[in-house]
Amino acid sequence: MADTIGSNIQYRVIDADGHGWEVPLRRWDDFLPEPYRPFREKVWQTVLDANGNVRQLFDGKLFMANQTGPVPDEDIVGRRRYSTSNVKVTKVLPGTINPAIGQERASTPRLRLEDMDQEGVDVAVLYPSMGLVFLATEDLELATVLCRAENDFMGDFATADPRRLRPAATLPLVKPTKECVGEAVRELTRAVTHRGCVAAMVPPSVRKTNLDDPIFFPLYEEAQRLGVPIGVHWSGGTHLPGIEDRLRPDQFFLGHSLGFPVENMIALGSVVCSGLPDKFPRLRWGFLESGIGWVYYWMERLDEHYEKTPEMVPDMKRWPREYMTSGLIYYSCDPDERSLPFAVEMLGADLIMYASDYPHWDGRFPDTVAPIRDNPALTPEQKRKILGDNALRFYALE
Repeated sequence: MADTIGSNIQYRVIDADGHGWEVPLRRWDDFLPEPYRPFREKVWQTVLDANGNVRQLFDGKLFMANQTGPVPDEDIVGRRRYSTSNVKVTKVLPGTINPAIGQERASTPRLRLEDMDQEGVDVAVLYPSMGLVFLATEDLELATVLCRAENDFMGDFATADPRRLRPAATLPLVKPTKECVGEAVRELTRAVTHRGCVAAMVPPSVRKTNLDDPIFFPLYEEAQRLGVPIGVHWSGGTHLPGIEDRLRPDQFFLGHSLGFPVENMIALGSVVCSGLPDKFPRLRWGFLESGIGWVYYWMERLDEHYEKTPEMVPDMKRWPREYMTSGLIYYSCDPDERSLPFAVEMLGADLIMYASDYPHWDGRFPDTVAPIRDNPALTPEQKRKILGDNALRFYALE
């Protein structure tokens, strides 16, 4: 149990949403089939585009959309107006890592564990970084190969201390088709049984098909059978269809601010209004990296609509708030949210989980545990639940 600096109370701390950092990319060669090696040349390229920006090119799409210019991305890719030679780059994904951490610390298990010790984190659940980008492809074979490699990579990373590093499974959910869901089911089974994954990561929607679509039910059945939860996780700037479609590339600020909560609002609404917790009564759902402030607002708004028009949602057998506080749906919080005590009042303290977002640029390392641990508006019992006990239950950790 971590020693809580500055407090005479010790709390078990479980990071419900940390991230792996899959660099240097050359290490991926150990986990990819021969046709995809080496990774940088065959799959992922660092390029200098026609606007003079260092970008990442994957499956015909340029990433870091906030780094654009007068030449459109479509023209850069279609006419190959980029160079792959002598591209000097200091970051594999520019602008996505917290400079207080750096590439080496984020990608080296020993140093990652040192940073966890510094924060007072006992266990970190590792969601992908690169794997969030892989969902942008619609090539199922490519997605399957890369997700398998991602899970092997993260499983190998976690062997440095399997008690403290617990990976989540990246799944090739790139199309709302039976074939695609079948591949996702097979990979989830393999990742859990052979690589030690403790959750199934899914996007808030798959090509704008919401999570309540029956096409996804085999995946939910398998997750329920395996006893692992669904972690719903969006990512900005990854070409996933959604709120960013309405914004220009130079509006990354607005797209990133809106995308996480809005996409999760749609996803959570789909789960609740379709009565999915009734259909899969042992399956746990987690809505991650979107803060906690929107959840109680969304709960009250859904309740208001259910009060007036329950006939419009015949599959919803209970009030929205009953589903949302049933113990099957959990929510991660940002550690420094001023509304956290009010969220506890509205939702209870049993459903909210601490998350660091380490090592990403918008995380607050090395100061993510302290804002909750030292919050005078929270009781020691509430802190104990938020910092560790809820994530322990959500992920069914030993």
